[in-house]
Amino acid sequence: MAQFDVFRLRPEVWVIDCQAGLLDGISMRFVVPLSLSEHAPPIRSRLDPIFEIAGERRVMVTQFGGAVRLADLAERISSLASEEHRIRDALDMLISGV
Repeated sequence: MAQFDVFRLRPEVWVIDCQAGLLDGISMRFVVPLSLSEHAPPIRSRLDPIFEIAGERRVMVTQFGGAVRLADLAERISSLASEEHRIRDALDMLISGV
């Protein structure tokens, strides 16, 4: 499991694992949901970046981030490691407002 991997929790619920790899020994992971763009709340460009994943437009709904059990992250879909800067910008916006 790597930081910024995308997982399916349930058919309609996808998440990005945002937790640092150094914390792999913890049984919980901090994740942010990826909503289908048509189901997302009003999008704020820096806070809610849009990604193309498996042919679908998904919005990183950063303000809905939270912890899930590591065991729930069984089905890996993809990686957004190449989008690290946009993901970190969204997390920075949530935490610090800049």
